[in-house]
Amino acid sequence: MIIRWVAIVAVGAALAFLAVASAIVARYSARAPETAGRIWPSHPYVQVNRALVEIARSVSLGRDPEMASVDLALVASRKAPLMAEPFLVRGAQAKAEGKAAVAERAFIEARRRNARADAARYFLAEHYLRTGRVREGLEELSALAMLAPSGGDGFAKLLAAYARTANALPHLKRLFRTHPRLEPAVLQQLAAEAGNAELVLELASPNAYQRPELNEWLPALLTRLVERGEYSKAFQLWRRVAGLPPTAAGIFDPQFRGSDAPPPFNWTFSSSGAGFAEPVGDGSLRLLYYGRENVVLAQQLLLLQPGAYRLAMELTGPSGRESNLAWKVTCLPGRQRLLELPLAVGGSGGLAAAFGIPAGDGCRAQQLELVGTAPEFPQQADVVISKLQLTGPLR
Repeated sequence: MIIRWVAIVAVGAALAFLAVASAIVARYSARAPETAGRIWPSHPYVQVNRALVEIARSVSLGRDPEMASVDLALVASRKAPLMAEPFLVRGAQAKAEGKAAVAERAFIEARRRNARADAARYFLAEHYLRTGRVREGLEELSALAMLAPSGGDGFAKLLAAYARTANALPHLKRLFRTHPRLEPAVLQQLAAEAGNAELVLELASPNAYQRPELNEWLPALLTRLVERGEYSKAFQLWRRVAGLPPTAAGIFDPQFRGSDAPPPFNWTFSSSGAGFAEPVGDGSLRLLYYGRENVVLAQQLLLLQPGAYRLAMELTGPSGRESNLAWKVTCLPGRQRLLELPLAVGGSGGLAAAFGIPAGDGCRAQQLELVGTAPEFPQQADVVISKLQLTGPLR
């Protein structure tokens, strides 16, 4: 009886150990495969995740996965038939080999074993959308949106790629209405390429423009368009956001009241150790320049038609002191300097200068800048600009 009791206790202890070890392995096999491997190296969870690590390492290096790793995952999965990962491996392998039907079945099996397997739903959504099965694809996308409500990078790339296909926009707009947090992530992906400007304009909902905290994509797209010299297209996109009429031109917000409209057709003000430009709130702009280094304190992109113009303002500052500040106007995409107007402060008074915009492709846009140029011996300047006005084209 004693021997039998000892045997029962021993078996119970062994089973308890196995249960604990299995739970630990299941917990750590994906997050800490080394720890799980030391506990139970032959456990199927360990073997599958070890194979997945090797596959991921190969892919990250731009190489096809070793077949030995794929085979290890598939063989180990027979001991753990409820795992979704081996079916993901099989589906990815079949997809790479062009076996779409096999890949689809594998991803469906992975999803069946783990309804929260976002990778399975991602691949299924991509497969359905690519093969024209829009309803099924959108169902997977909706499920993905609930699994990753902020929209992962890969998910946003998938939706951006789908947006470029025929008849995709109505389906995406419907998806954005039910999952609005996806929209800015997709627009951000599309905005990385200036060629998507028209697509972004058509896809973006009014809400995407009205909430500045959600439209990080907009400055990125405007920057791409300007870099490519597509100034008019950039301005039309920006104008829609700013709510300006089609004829709006000249300096935007010359009273420095502030606006949610982004650069470059709105002001960009600098604040650094070199100095700062700061709207005062009464229609004026304060400039504090320390004179230690060259800096652009304020700038704005203009789209002026060829002709003559006059820039005027009033200045207030210490009398009899050079400010080392100046307005500059430069052509884009050419770099012809059209105006350099020093802010010669003498107490207070008006300051004005005329300049001309030449015809031709080299001056389709103009960069207006307020710059500080460091003198030989640093000298601080504290100037206030008010009543800024640009008139023209003059006859």
